[in-house]
Amino acid sequence: VAFVGDIVPGRNVGKKMVQFNDYTRPFHKVAAELSGYDATIANLEGNLSSRIQPPADAHTFSFVADPAMVD
Repeated sequence: VAFVGDIVPGRNVGKKMVQFNDYTRPFHKVAAELSGYDATIANLEGNLSSRIQPPADAHTFSFVADPAMVD
């Protein structure tokens, strides 16, 4: 079992996922390591929603990303 810290899908991470049209992009560097475990547990620090608009404030602590990230 692997335990990792916060996964923050909003702000710059969310923008990069959209820019590259790749919602797995934030995990590329750690995927090989984490795939070796039977289970990986993390804290999703934010919302995945197509209904909530991402905040305009770049320094907000409200993180919103597209639910396409679930795949």
